[in-house]
Amino acid sequence: MKQKRRSVGFIIVVVILVVLYSNIVSSLKNSNQETVIIKPFKKTEAVYTAQLDKLLEDTFTSEQLKNVAVSLYSPSLNYSYDFNEKDNYLSASTIKVPVALYIYDLSKKDSAILEQSITYLAADYEDGSGSIQFASYGSSYQVKTLLEKMIMESDNVAFNMLTRVYFENQANLEKELKPYFGKADYAHQKSNSQNKMKVLKYLYKNQTEYKTLMQDLKNNYSKERIPKYLDVEVANKVGTYENVYIDYGIVYHTKPYLISITFNNIGYSDEIMAKLAQEIDKIMII
Repeated sequence: MKQKRRSVGFIIVVVILVVLYSNIVSSLKNSNQETVIIKPFKKTEAVYTAQLDKLLEDTFTSEQLKNVAVSLYSPSLNYSYDFNEKDNYLSASTIKVPVALYIYDLSKKDSAILEQSITYLAADYEDGSGSIQFASYGSSYQVKTLLEKMIMESDNVAFNMLTRVYFENQANLEKELKPYFGKADYAHQKSNSQNKMKVLKYLYKNQTEYKTLMQDLKNNYSKERIPKYLDVEVANKVGTYENVYIDYGIVYHTKPYLISITFNNIGYSDEIMAKLAQEIDKIMII
């Protein structure tokens, strides 16, 4: 009888030891797993800002920085960066995007608008970018064609024809564009980075409603600035007037971001802007 009790007691002890050993091994495994897990580094807003500030300081002299404006916005991070964002410069062709938005919105109420024709008058002539300047006065173009040329070629004559028909005067232009472009110095054709970001945020939020415009922005002929060294799709619009160089758009990484860059009297601005955008991109995608 005592032998049986000893046997039963021995078995119980063995079972207890096995359970204890299993628990210890399991605990050690979990502990080891926890120690080898490396959590990815997550940037804070302060880190993004510090890196962007340093990039600008390393790229430009203190005098040049007075003539540089940069604004960024990441929808996924809800992060904004602004440098000289309130400084006004000539809008140049950047105003063409809100003009297009306004006319496309008119066409939502009356789709026939896009099929209507506008005649090219002598008063519409302007040299610079675009092919319509070489056409004969009296030539007619459908509104949808003028919109395409205004964005794809940055056609100045197309812009003049459209604004002549759809905006009666300067006051009317300001009134109708303010919802897209915000408060700007319309009388002197000046705006700032905040105006550009307002347009981009509106476009990003409502891009499915402006498929034709978005395709034109993605495929336009001016890719020598922000998009030049980026290996992703960019929907952008440039503007140039004398020494003012501007580009703004949406960079379509897995997590897209919005960007606006303006230079005034900054050397060979296309290449400098392209390289700056490349360095900004390295910061924004990490």
